[in-house]
Amino acid sequence: MTNKRFFPSAFQRLGAVACAAVVGFSGAARGGDLGSSPGSPSFPVNRGRTAVVWNWRDSFPALSRACGLSPDNLLRDNRLKLSELKDGQVLRVPAPAWLLSGGDRPATAPASLDARREAVREVWRGIRGRGQVALTYDAGGDPDGAEELLAALEAEHARVTFFVTGEFALRHPALVAAFARGGHTVHNHSHSHPDFRNFDDSRIVGELVRADAAITSASGTRTTRPFWRPPFGYSDARVLAVAAGAGYRSIYWTLDSLDGFGEDKPADFIINRILHPPREPDPARFLDGAIILMHVGKTETARAAAPLIRGLRGMGLEPVPVEEIVAP
Repeated sequence: MTNKRFFPSAFQRLGAVACAAVVGFSGAARGGDLGSSPGSPSFPVNRGRTAVVWNWRDSFPALSRACGLSPDNLLRDNRLKLSELKDGQVLRVPAPAWLLSGGDRPATAPASLDARREAVREVWRGIRGRGQVALTYDAGGDPDGAEELLAALEAEHARVTFFVTGEFALRHPALVAAFARGGHTVHNHSHSHPDFRNFDDSRIVGELVRADAAITSASGTRTTRPFWRPPFGYSDARVLAVAAGAGYRSIYWTLDSLDGFGEDKPADFIINRILHPPREPDPARFLDGAIILMHVGKTETARAAAPLIRGLRGMGLEPVPVEEIVAP
């Protein structure tokens, strides 16, 4: 279930230009129905800061200059080393003066500060340095363990994100309503869980539209925008651009719990894999800002929830929904 991602070298990441795009971080995309234009993307601003998704074609020195910082200070502000800077990392940066004043983006601004280009980028990791981790659960199959999971989250006073398929919402509307009622965020995971790379543009949008209708009907929420997760994590530049045109930014994951891969895993395996990520000598540093993939329909995943949350808090990390881990 893990998609292959290309992480260029530190030297390549200091290169130039970006990719093509459509939806910003600042909440649900603006516009009418899901199939219509989502309106102009924009960067959110909070206390003089904004958030951008890094792409290796960007110029890091140019981004730093535009934000009034040296490259070293920008890395330090984001608790990053240059070797850790990878595609999909969300960076919290000082908002340039033109953005704070509501002015037009100057032609000299780097590609990473072009909202239309930046908005298509898939998120791999949230903002570091705030002691937050996003626990995300994909719901598209069986509902096994879902009620136990919700009970554990309530007992631990923890909020998470669910990526739900439309078919799951149609089969289990009461569960999807309980996801939202529990204070968790609910986003789009397609309608029928296909590989979108095999679909033409209209079928991709159709899947997102059908899923949105089913999920919002069950959950009582207004929209599943602005986030979605591609089934299997499979996407390409065209899929991401089409989804962005419909108002969605893709949320990948930093760490796969492997609860949906191969044979069912016991709760201890899931807990240990997340709290002690492979090949990471400093788990707390690695998990700061991380997005974790798990699944509804796995009873052992549900049983892992409470001890996992307590273990994360023991490391100084608080579980939050995706919205919070990408917000400036």
